[in-house]
Amino acid sequence: MSIIFVALYGIGAAFSAVSVFVVQGLLTLGGTGLDSLLTDRMRIEMFAAGGFSVLAIGLNLLEIKKVKLGSLLPGLVVTPLLVAIFAR
Repeated sequence: MSIIFVALYGIGAAFSAVSVFVVQGLLTLGGTGLDSLLTDRMRIEMFAAGGFSVLAIGLNLLEIKKVKLGSLLPGLVVTPLLVAIFAR
């Protein structure tokens, strides 16, 4: 698909495709490294927090309720920490 964009929009689209590849690659490598540090319970709770974020995106798209998604992002970081502290 990026080949089509490069043909239509020029070399700038190619440079943006490279930057997207680098950022997504670094996020993937970081997530893979982080996965070894998380327990199963931490993953389950983090998936629940992520599921709530997806639900909020759906509410925003359907214009049922305006939810500020930026305020939900810290929950993805705080959730594994709370599990490490309180779930024993």
